[in-house]
Amino acid sequence: MRQGRVLVRNPRNASQVIDVSLKPDDVVAVVYWSRDYAKLIPHLPELDDRGLRGCFHLTLTGYGHPLELRNPSASSVMEQFETLAMRYGPSRVAWRYDPIVVGSRHDEAFHEQNFAALARRIAPMVHHCIVSFVDLYPSARRAFASMDALGIEQFDDPGREERRRIVSRLVAIGRGCGMPVYACCEADLVGVADAARCIDPEWIAGFASVNPTQVRSAPTRKGCGCAFARDIGAYQTCGHGCVYCYANESPDSGLRNVGMVDDDAEHLGSGQLVPSGPVLRKAGRDGQLELCPAPTSSRLSEDR
Repeated sequence: MRQGRVLVRNPRNASQVIDVSLKPDDVVAVVYWSRDYAKLIPHLPELDDRGLRGCFHLTLTGYGHPLELRNPSASSVMEQFETLAMRYGPSRVAWRYDPIVVGSRHDEAFHEQNFAALARRIAPMVHHCIVSFVDLYPSARRAFASMDALGIEQFDDPGREERRRIVSRLVAIGRGCGMPVYACCEADLVGVADAARCIDPEWIAGFASVNPTQVRSAPTRKGCGCAFARDIGAYQTCGHGCVYCYANESPDSGLRNVGMVDDDAEHLGSGQLVPSGPVLRKAGRDGQLELCPAPTSSRLSEDR
């Protein structure tokens, strides 16, 4: 962010590298996702001074070991909720209770009790909560099968009615705490929970100069309601070791790669990023973020 740019490898096309502008004039807002903001929090004053307005998704499930091998403690994450809410107000913070993992130790009763205990503390510090069920990607299936074989826990792939029962209870708990609960990319929960928009222009409009009616929707998968944005993250670089993770091949692969991340690199991935072809440059004027003020002419949307 100090350099005003970041290189991003297209995860679907390894030969394509995008140069994304991080200059304040090109960035309407930064939408952060994390389980642990401990390393970012000391830099928030500088980011604010640079004019990079942000909102924060903070994940806390409370599962602990063995599902989450190296996550920060629940108490330390609670302190991060408090820090973000005190600095920016609850309106710029969202709690993510996801993914919902269902198994012999994490059944419906567990989620109702666990969510209620967390919600009582978190609800006053956030704008809303987002939930979703675990997606059983091959890496997650392998990890769950290994835990089953070791007798640690048997996992379920809950059907529609069980999913709706669980989320209906979470929605009710949230309502009792004054906290809206939304579901991310869960079509079978229609009528139980409203659909989430994780990159939500109406939410962002609360702290940034943006007219939500001028925003182009850009869903990334079925059921997604997000606005267009540039994802600058990198797969295989998280060391938390959650067994259900979709972004690491295994709980240990991300930890290995973390050791290869260069703090001075121009990208967030591990090792060196050497483009094999031309670097595509993206700035606000050519659609980096299609969140913009109300048009002053009929051509503004086309120009953006």
